[in-house]
Amino acid sequence: MRDYVRGGGRNQTWNNIARWTEGIYRLNEDIAWKELSADNEMRRKRYLPSICAVNLKKTSGGDTSIPDEIYKATEINMAMLREQLSFYNPDIMICCGTSGPYSKYIEHFDDNDWKMTRHGVWYVRKEKNIFVSFSHPEARTRDSFLYYSLIAAIREIKEKL
Repeated sequence: MRDYVRGGGRNQTWNNIARWTEGIYRLNEDIAWKELSADNEMRRKRYLPSICAVNLKKTSGGDTSIPDEIYKATEINMAMLREQLSFYNPDIMICCGTSGPYSKYIEHFDDNDWKMTRHGVWYVRKEKNIFVSFSHPEARTRDSFLYYSLIAAIREIKEKL
């Protein structure tokens, strides 16, 4: 998957992740959607090599995730996942629909650890790391809604640091 992501991935998932990454790098800027919706192949090739992407469930599935399968796969693979994530130690981790199993089996966050931004995005701050519970990049909503809500949440979280 590393080579695939470094090479730019496919547009369905990776356009949004590349936009999110650019937005995080340019957090102090208000980037117009017109700019963010153009040149996506270039954006993917520029920004995706700087991220780490980890799937909790290591086997492919269908068009829709089945939560029980993700929980079970995370439980089974938790030692390997912890080791994999320890290599990266990310400053910001965006759990794309997987914060429940991640929190239960990898980090052991309890309900009191989670805080909410003014606009309803849940996050945990652990030392210098930020964990954000967010939607999958292919969520059935406008890409612009996903982008601006995530960037607003990260701005707010960083202001609180």
